[in-house]
Amino acid sequence: MEIAITELKPGANHFEVAEDWQTLELANSIFPEPINVSSLADLEGRLLTWHHHLETTAHLVCDRCLQEFNRQIDLRDRFIYAIDPLTEYDDDVTVVKSEDQFINLNANLREMLLLAIPLQKLCREDCRGLCPVCGGDLNQTDCDCQQTVESGLQAELTKLKRRK
Repeated sequence: MEIAITELKPGANHFEVAEDWQTLELANSIFPEPINVSSLADLEGRLLTWHHHLETTAHLVCDRCLQEFNRQIDLRDRFIYAIDPLTEYDDDVTVVKSEDQFINLNANLREMLLLAIPLQKLCREDCRGLCPVCGGDLNQTDCDCQQTVESGLQAELTKLKRRK
């Protein structure tokens, strides 16, 4: 999403757009559906406050059971730009020179979406994952496998205990 600085009027400026994964340089496998962006740009003097509302669906794979699932994403965030500032601002203010014809918002929108993806992707909070012995989905069925599979180090420690 790229907005011409000269087209912004003082006060509120509304924008509605549907972006795609390519424009925001995202993975198609995660964001296959359009990313709906509703924005309000409030221009007061040299300060531009940009409020974004993003809605889309993320297509994810559960880290425990490997099942694919969709998660609705509904985000709101605000970014502040200073156009040719006369004073210095905090680090959360992006400085834009008036020679720059456009403000490219793609990096901010991309960051919002990437930060919305959890580090541990779970299809549900109580996901039981896969059986470490047979690989069966424990959410679908209980298996009769012996669940005490020992790792290499744990197996060696057990051998040492048995020697004594």
